[in-house]
Amino acid sequence: MMKKIRTAPLFHLIILLMLLLAGISLLQPDQEHSALENRPLAQLPRLELGQVMSGRYMDQAESYVNDQLPFRDAFVQLNLLKEMALMKTESHGVVRGRGQRLFNQSKQVDMKDIEHKVEALGRFAKAVDMPVTLLMIPPSITVYQEELPAFYPLKDPVPLIEAMAGSREGLKVVPLQEALALEKQQQMTHYRTDHHVTAAGAKAVYQALAASLGFAPQPAAAQVRVLDGFLGSLYARAPYPFVQADALSYFEVNGVSLEIEGETMPGLVDPALLDRPNMYAALLYNNPGYLVLRNPTASRGPALVLRDSNANAVLPLLAQDYRELHVIDFRYLKLGFHLTDLVFDHGIKEVLCIYGTDVFLSDRNLLLHLASSRN
Repeated sequence: MMKKIRTAPLFHLIILLMLLLAGISLLQPDQEHSALENRPLAQLPRLELGQVMSGRYMDQAESYVNDQLPFRDAFVQLNLLKEMALMKTESHGVVRGRGQRLFNQSKQVDMKDIEHKVEALGRFAKAVDMPVTLLMIPPSITVYQEELPAFYPLKDPVPLIEAMAGSREGLKVVPLQEALALEKQQQMTHYRTDHHVTAAGAKAVYQALAASLGFAPQPAAAQVRVLDGFLGSLYARAPYPFVQADALSYFEVNGVSLEIEGETMPGLVDPALLDRPNMYAALLYNNPGYLVLRNPTASRGPALVLRDSNANAVLPLLAQDYRELHVIDFRYLKLGFHLTDLVFDHGIKEVLCIYGTDVFLSDRNLLLHLASSRN
């Protein structure tokens, strides 16, 4: 039997291909970053006895071999092309819809988890003695349902979150679904290859918040900048071939400064990150745990904003109206940061919570930080 296998042409071809790939891998330098997937690649692990005994070394070595495989990008896209031929519409948690639109996979909603997060926000509102205004930015899968694959089992968590939060004392909900649905009739509100909102979507969110809080929005004072060649986070996870790049759009505003860890930045956008395929990371310098937006001529403020990256496109518009926005991203904030002290020390007058629905459902840091900030 083994003799027949060894004389088979396909067997020889496979062995030759494996030897060729191994040879190329030894000759070419290791790559540190995948532009296609927009992530760092695994590097050769150090050989240590403890790592070998625990089995961790083999896991790291396997990741290294997978990530440093020659022609890896071509193999990744070839595999996705095969899945397209087999009519598969999901890969790595990404759903391939119509019109080259990619979506985050719809997931089962954990009602207990939502309840715990809403309760934590309610307790924080009570601790600082002011209401928390909650904006839950709907994902593209609920705004662009018509572009989903046929018979896709959509689960929309937004009404559940808003209903639960709306019944909680100390929380004020600003619905956004209708505002985004109206705006998308004129301009695209969510990127096709990314999970964030465009400048048009950010404007719709900003205007809905302004209407709810009772002040006149000022989008006319901001200029929209558009950059071609944007391939976002959904494409990075599932880089389907033949997908057309988006155009990144964001607002440039005058008179607003950005401060991170006591340092005033030269602008609101990191120019170094605009050179990457996932340009959205450049907005507000890619999610620092704590930043401050200042506008000394604004009429409102100061305010605290609890957010994730979905708010980054909205905050420059909002900063036109607030003298200070103290902005917190729990995912990148060290535990032990006392939010209540921040509120009282800086004379905070309003608390806003601006989250993308997908992040609100999946991230545990909000609960951890609000629990650690109790007095």
